Amino acid sequence: MTTRIPPSLKWLINKRARLQGDIAKAEKELTELIKLKQRDIQSLRNNLASVDNTIRLHEIRIDPTLIRPIRGPTNSRFFAHGGLTNLVLSCVSKAHPHPISTTDIAISIAESVSIDLQGEDFSALRTSVRHRMKQICSSGWVDRTHATKTFQEGSWQLSPKAILYFKQVIE
Repeated sequence: MTTRIPPSLKWLINKRARLQGDIAKAEKELTELIKLKQRDIQSLRNNLASVDNTIRLHEIRIDPTLIRPIRGPTNSRFFAHGGLTNLVLSCVSKAHPHPISTTDIAISIAESVSIDLQGEDFSALRTSVRHRMKQICSSGWVDRTHATKTFQEGSWQLSPKAILYFKQVIE
C-alpha cells in the first residue's frame, strides 16, 4: 500500500527544494564574482607597481609608499555613456504633450532596469536624473514647466526643437 503525501507537506518539500536551488545558484554567482574581483584587484596592483616603478625612475626621488590613496567615486554608473539621456528623453516623449515630473521619470527608468525604489540606488538615480534634466534643458531638448529656484519638484516637457526632431526621426 502506497502512502500519499499530503498537499501541504508536498508544498513545503517543493518550497525547500526551490530555496535550496536558489541558495546554490547564489553561492555559485558569489564565487564567480569573487574570482572576477580578485582578477580586478590583481590587475590594479600590477598597474600600481608599474606606476611606482615609473615614479622611481624620475630624477626627483619620491617614495611611492608615502603617497596617500585617493578614494575614487562611490556612486556606481547605472548606464553606458548616453544611456541615461536616451531613457530620459524616451520618458519625456512618451508623456508628450503632458509634463512629467523628475520622480516619475526616475521611477520609470528604475523599473525598466530593475532598481529597487526604496533603496539608495534609487535615490542616486533620481539625483542623476535631476542633474541630467537640467543639462538637457540647457541644451534645448526639454522645457521646464516649473518655476526655477523653488522647492517644487521639477516638471518637464519636450521643447519645440525636440518635437520637430522626433517627428523627422519617425518619418
